[in-house]
Amino acid sequence: MTIFERPDQPPFPSLVAALESLQKRLELCRFTRQQLMRIEMPIHPINVLDWLASIKTSARCYYSNRENTTTVAGLGVAAELVAVKPSDISAVFTQAAQWVAGSGACWVGGCAFNGRPGAHQWQGFPGARFVLPLIEVREQHGLFRLAFNLRAATFGEWQQQLMAIHSIVRALRGVTESSSPVGLVEARSDSVDRELWREQVKESLGRIRKNELKKVVLAREVMLKLSAPANPFIALQALERNNPNTYTFAIESAGKIFFGCSPERLFRREDNNVLTEALAGTVKRGRSIVEDKALENTLLHDSKLIHEHHLVSQAINESLHAVIEGGVTLGDVEVVKLGCVQHRYQKLTASVHAASDNGVLYEKLHPTPAICGYPREAAKHVINEIEQLSRGWYSGNVGIIEEKSCELSVAIRSALWDKKRLWLYSGVGIVDGSNALDEWNELESKIESMLMALGYTVAPASMMQSDTVALHYNA
Repeated sequence: MTIFERPDQPPFPSLVAALESLQKRLELCRFTRQQLMRIEMPIHPINVLDWLASIKTSARCYYSNRENTTTVAGLGVAAELVAVKPSDISAVFTQAAQWVAGSGACWVGGCAFNGRPGAHQWQGFPGARFVLPLIEVREQHGLFRLAFNLRAATFGEWQQQLMAIHSIVRALRGVTESSSPVGLVEARSDSVDRELWREQVKESLGRIRKNELKKVVLAREVMLKLSAPANPFIALQALERNNPNTYTFAIESAGKIFFGCSPERLFRREDNNVLTEALAGTVKRGRSIVEDKALENTLLHDSKLIHEHHLVSQAINESLHAVIEGGVTLGDVEVVKLGCVQHRYQKLTASVHAASDNGVLYEKLHPTPAICGYPREAAKHVINEIEQLSRGWYSGNVGIIEEKSCELSVAIRSALWDKKRLWLYSGVGIVDGSNALDEWNELESKIESMLMALGYTVAPASMMQSDTVALHYNA
């Protein structure tokens, strides 16, 4: 996120001064059962990720949209809404919008790929979880605001939230600049090797040729054991620099942080207007302008990549049919260029029925063929049978919910951090014509782009030895 000052912007108070000012205003506020109380004020611009990186308080969250027009960062929990099974998620979206009605507040959170609580390293991440931060910093179009949010069912809970705010503010007074750890990658393990990968692709292609499905997306996990804890918020700054015009996010739960920079939107809704997209088909970036342009031409004209992209666009169109007024408007096919890869992209817009809330849209659109396959249920079945990992929130969604708007990104190009361990994820679509080696190289390219952005230089899985290898942190 770029920090800048508008020439017409008055001299707003610093973050520290604003925190103290809001605390004084908070003393005049009275408890009202089950009613959201929000106080806010403008502040001088800050580097939000630097701020979050330097804080040791748990329950941090961060979300910045792809256009870099809105960023929300939060500390603490004023309220949370949790789903423990897929059928509960729609109600979470409905309740979230109702609770912030008329307040200007927003929820930050996300959902798991399968809508169920995580296993293994994903323990502590439920099927869905959205948080209303106690302390929020929001930037919109270059203007920054600090806010306190409180919502309690009892006077005792209200007092606990007041104490939590005072505790966080006290801790913020002692914040110093964050430091970048430098250490070693002590081990790397992959959920699949090349041989197993060939078998997975072969099995998937066999089912496609039997017409059981047309596409399935298979994912891969890489676990790095580090000699020193990483700082995901410092890493996010590197990800933003290397991948502009992407969604960047970080959600902290159970002492772990899920973070990433996704190029893909699930949907954005403003009132009854919905914007979604088909993002599928991938080639790497070229080492020169000429090579990059040649790869772009391949992306636009290769029959296999065109077919893969068409399946995504077709599935989205079909999914929206029951909840829209009129038809879906399709934009031109474009190319999205990121740090190490480029994708086919097509915008889709529609007007939805007033009765179709955000939960209905979520159920219709997630999971997209770009991260699951087509038809959806057949692809889910193959994923459950073939994949050798727990996806957790990878390829789920992360975003924000407000009273009359909602925006969700598809949580790809992401990682899970737990002190000295880091899990990286990538996936590729398997369709008729896919080649196991080409798809493996695409997986490696996506993992490599994350490692490069994070500042880590690590040997590929095929070259990794049991010996310790150097880790360089360049963020």
